[in-house]
Amino acid sequence: MLNRKNPSGNRPSLVIIVDTNALHHLGLYLDFAIPLGLIKDYSDRPIEEIKSEYKTSKVSEDLQRGFKFAQYLKKRSDKGDTIIFSGFSKLELKCGTLKGKAIVNAATLGLPYRMWNRLDEYEILSRLSDNDYSDVDKRLNCIISTSNSAGINIAPYTTKDYDGLFDLADWIMSSVYLDCGDCIVYAHALFETADVIVTGDGYFKRVIANIRSAPKQPKTLEGRFYSTLRKKIESWFTDIMGYEEDEIVIPKTEP
Repeated sequence: MLNRKNPSGNRPSLVIIVDTNALHHLGLYLDFAIPLGLIKDYSDRPIEEIKSEYKTSKVSEDLQRGFKFAQYLKKRSDKGDTIIFSGFSKLELKCGTLKGKAIVNAATLGLPYRMWNRLDEYEILSRLSDNDYSDVDKRLNCIISTSNSAGINIAPYTTKDYDGLFDLADWIMSSVYLDCGDCIVYAHALFETADVIVTGDGYFKRVIANIRSAPKQPKTLEGRFYSTLRKKIESWFTDIMGYEEDEIVIPKTEP
């Protein structure tokens, strides 16, 4: 587990975990910002540059989301907070990028959409080259290095207690539905007593907020799901991890 105490021994610094979605958008924005010299500009200028370049396209929306993450993480990094991403996000990002490369390969060769939209694992494997794999490794390293050069200190973090991590993820999934990757990220956030989860996934944000604000006497079925999970998390902290009640950290989502 991370040592959350700051050097002065006062209030612990924040621990922030960045999910796969946010990590991807952060990388997109940095790729855009570097050639334009915007990498350390967190004023409104980058947004105007994005709108000017891409007008109202989907690319513009993705880049603006990435800028929002970069702006927030730079502020938290300047305050000395710890910013990490789960080892599972590293794997998920690689998997998605490799699949994307295979789809681009198929589309470039003229394969109709209804065919390349359903590529199975065998076909994905057959369309990847050595360069594709090395490009994906470089891509993730580039996100980390460019983030650091932009003043955002971010690093991957893995736990040695994988059995405990997956047991906790199983508890979570037994009460509230989450995508498998989000479930692991949330479990990892609890494991590292993270204060904040950074994500652009609307459903994931809703689940994070509802667990945090779960009522003790829920009036709806969905509310009971969140209330049950909240109680499980609290008992996990106290009974299994040995935390005092006032040390329990239920993460929120920002920005």
